Amino acid sequence: MQTYEYKLTTRHSELDSSLHINNANYLRYLEEARVCMMRDQNFPMEDVHLANVEMILYKYVCLYKQQVRYPEKLIVKSKQIQTKKIRGILRQEIYRENETLCFEADAYWAYHTKEKSSMEATLEFTKKFGQNSSKDISPLQHDDSFRTNEEFPHNSIAIEVRPYELDSFQHVNNAIYANYFEIGRWNFRRSLFPKLDFFKKMGLTFVLYKTVIQFLKPSFLFESLLVKTWLIELTPLRIIYWQELCNRTGVIHASCRSEGCVINKKGLPTKLSPEILLVYKSMLVE
Repeated sequence: MQTYEYKLTTRHSELDSSLHINNANYLRYLEEARVCMMRDQNFPMEDVHLANVEMILYKYVCLYKQQVRYPEKLIVKSKQIQTKKIRGILRQEIYRENETLCFEADAYWAYHTKEKSSMEATLEFTKKFGQNSSKDISPLQHDDSFRTNEEFPHNSIAIEVRPYELDSFQHVNNAIYANYFEIGRWNFRRSLFPKLDFFKKMGLTFVLYKTVIQFLKPSFLFESLLVKTWLIELTPLRIIYWQELCNRTGVIHASCRSEGCVINKKGLPTKLSPEILLVYKSMLVE
């Protein structure tokens, strides 16, 4: 099994309001590492387009291990852990130069042929990528389902797909979905605590330590979408959201289960106060 390495340096523009690298940028790092890996395997993205197929991601399982800041030099390591015909799982890990693991993810990928008549050609084509997989590494454990109900308390915010959010396949890039879901979580919190500096004054920051994103349907330019956010679990040290990205007719384009906590100025997990918990519980699905 071969491990592919991609080196990068974080950029100032990738920081968020907490002065660490925004979550969605980790997915951008992974994508660039995958594209370079494909090129190293003599399988450039241009050939994917010419073959009349799409290489799609249909699920991300992400574990955030350590916060990354600017400037830092990072290494993305990628290796196949499963391959089966036209789909597989790519394990990707982000390390600091001192080999400290910062981020770990499983990218579930598949090839989609644009014409059913070309399926055999697609199968032959995909032999170029996804080989040398390891069966000794198990996929990251995750829970990616929840039965929603519009009658449950939840928050909703409308967004519109913008031109710069598309990729070379002319639909919304997978990393952008992480941005959409982040907007939904921020809007959820703002609905409960309208003053933006409420948590900042207490030296508290919301962080994620695990997300599972499922990509169900592509989104296209200027499409109107809704991000719906439910609070499905709450303890003093853990907050779990379930989110759905839907079009105006209610069709789900993507879902996200995110697990997070609050950290203090020292970067350590800290308990939410009873007063804050009481406000949050007004939106808890029970």
